[in-house]
Amino acid sequence: MKCKNCGHEIQQGDLFCENCGAKVEPELTRSGKNAQNKQSKGIDVKIIIIAVIALLVIGGGGFFVYQNFIANDKPEYTAQESEEDSKDSDSKSSKLKVSPDELEIEVGENQFLDCNQDDVTYKSKDRNIATVSDSGRVKGIKAGETEVTVTYGDQKVTCKVVVKEDATAALQNSEDYVFPNSNTQLLTEADLQGKTAEQLRIGRNEIYARHGRKFNDEALQNYFNSKSWYSGTVEADAFDEGVLNEIEKKNADFITSHENR
Repeated sequence: MKCKNCGHEIQQGDLFCENCGAKVEPELTRSGKNAQNKQSKGIDVKIIIIAVIALLVIGGGGFFVYQNFIANDKPEYTAQESEEDSKDSDSKSSKLKVSPDELEIEVGENQFLDCNQDDVTYKSKDRNIATVSDSGRVKGIKAGETEVTVTYGDQKVTCKVVVKEDATAALQNSEDYVFPNSNTQLLTEADLQGKTAEQLRIGRNEIYARHGRKFNDEALQNYFNSKSWYSGTVEADAFDEGVLNEIEKKNADFITSHENR
């Protein structure tokens, strides 16, 4: 070994250089260096192993918490929510809907009702005014007002049907009536203005004559016999005012109130 200060050869065991007097620093042997390196490497490997184990423990604990406390709650909530949403969806999709909810057609005219369900039944309240087929086709028979009921299971929807006289026929027959539209439109003061008591009497009985009523009054019966639209089929004492629609009933009362003035 040589002195690091002057390069003089130093004998093993010398503490100072004989030449320059510099302190001799002890030099590690190769085996010492190797042992030190191995020891250092051993410490590094242990640190890495400990770190990996720590990560595994932390990760496993986190997974355990998620699996047992978080994940277990989430599916139960989601399934319940999904089931409720499904029920709501089924309820909405199975609710009976019919369009339009009010139908206005002319005598002889056909129009279909639109329904969102397949297995439904249709029924007309008064087939003398309007009929309805199994496919939902509504046909106007005579002027008046009725209802068509659509049934689906225990659900029912009612559609109001107003049948008006054909526009051309109404124009041709308007001169044959005192009140041409008393079966489809509510009368007003203006409609009655200028009418005599006899005209009001005839106009009121027109409402019944449209439904085939006969009259005990000979003059009144002869009057209606002269009209092309009249067909007397029901005796006066057998006539049922229940065949009148709401508009006809209100108009008959309205005319009567003016007859008595």
